[in-house]
Amino acid sequence: MAIADYSPPVSQLLTYEEIDHNPDNWSGYLNLGITSEHIPELIQMMGDRSLYLDETDEQLYWAAPINAWRTLGQLKAEAAIEPLIDVVRQWGDNLDWDEWIVEEIPLIFGQIGAAALPALANYLSDSTQPQDCLETAISCIAQVGIQHPEQREQYVAILTHELEAYRDRDPEFNGFLVTALAIDLKAVEAAPVIEQAFNADKVDEAFMGDWGEVQVRLGLKTREEVPRKQFLPSWGADSRSVTREFDPKPSGFAPRQAAQKKAKRKQQKQARRKNRSKKK
Repeated sequence: MAIADYSPPVSQLLTYEEIDHNPDNWSGYLNLGITSEHIPELIQMMGDRSLYLDETDEQLYWAAPINAWRTLGQLKAEAAIEPLIDVVRQWGDNLDWDEWIVEEIPLIFGQIGAAALPALANYLSDSTQPQDCLETAISCIAQVGIQHPEQREQYVAILTHELEAYRDRDPEFNGFLVTALAIDLKAVEAAPVIEQAFNADKVDEAFMGDWGEVQVRLGLKTREEVPRKQFLPSWGADSRSVTREFDPKPSGFAPRQAAQKKAKRKQQKQARRKNRSKKK
């Protein structure tokens, strides 16, 4: 679809300037007159490749996909579940888009609710996908669980099932799973599998520390029994932690490792842009 083909009121999202990470402030999109009848066009905008690749000098339309998925979240659009997964699949490890996707797509799935679980579980089980994208899928499932605790058993079962394959998984990936289970969902019932993964040395301890620390987070041991180790991240301080202990609205990301990845990707992005400018 050409940019000119988007019709009002959806076309207003092409140049809508309100970029606020706080989902409490996203309700303004519906004040533009957008309703459920516009969901197909919103899905089209969210998946419009030309908008993701907008390289005009003015960067006029770069925020349009973000505005579209936020509006779909406000509408709790179940029709957007598979298209949202496609966004993660296509752009989740893209240096220009990964941060937006990692931070916001889980929140959108949280707004849509448990109807997204089958599709997310199916995507998470696809080990051929880039690990960064699968880690985002973990955050999506965890965020649905946070916002809809009434069906907690489903979320725990999906993530525990994935962790059971810990021997075939990267320790970092297992670290994301453990963080989601232990912090987001407080899944005490997953403790045996988590312990097995730690005993096999298949969990990156940069996420939460060792098995002892996880037991504290699950309430199985006290802090007196397991003193905090110095290398552990400072929970809630300048991180995208799944807990953010002092933040009542967790965002669904492992703290220290996410920060390290963010710094690394920024370096890669800067290098790529320098190379691109040289070619011009």
